Amino acid sequence: MLTGRLPHMLVLAALLLGAPAARADLTPTHVTVALKSARFLMPAPTPGDIAAIVYKEGDAASKKLAETLAASVDTVILTPKLTSTANPDFTRARLVFITDAALADIDRLSEIAKIHHVATIASKASCSQADKCVLTVETDPKTQIYLSIDAATAAGVTFSSAFTMLVRKH
Repeated sequence: MLTGRLPHMLVLAALLLGAPAARADLTPTHVTVALKSARFLMPAPTPGDIAAIVYKEGDAASKKLAETLAASVDTVILTPKLTSTANPDFTRARLVFITDAALADIDRLSEIAKIHHVATIASKASCSQADKCVLTVETDPKTQIYLSIDAATAAGVTFSSAFTMLVRKH
């Protein structure tokens, strides 16, 4: 029988060595949080501005997710538009949501976003850490927004100073 600290240490080791929790792909909650961020964009979004949602061309699950995300966009703030990785269209976009499947094309997508001066958003922190996404929105275990200053600068995207004080920066 194990006594003392050893059983507790074994339990802790089992927890630490277990499979890491999988990060969720974008969800309507991510969209809601990011849309609140859009209010801090400078200049502010105007009627007719777009929230582009990028799905992986040929990936039915990615397209279905993009459709679900589009349905969750508050159209008072931005108008949703689906676009595929095969021919991404960021015209009039202020925010670009990138599904996990579409992240395989993040280098090309981030270059296109820079041309259009648009903020890219994903649910994977690695995207903003690599300066490919302007924002990463995490919702589990708690809501957290990460801002890549370098990605925002490269894309010519500006947020109010109040917003930059509220978020974590990469």
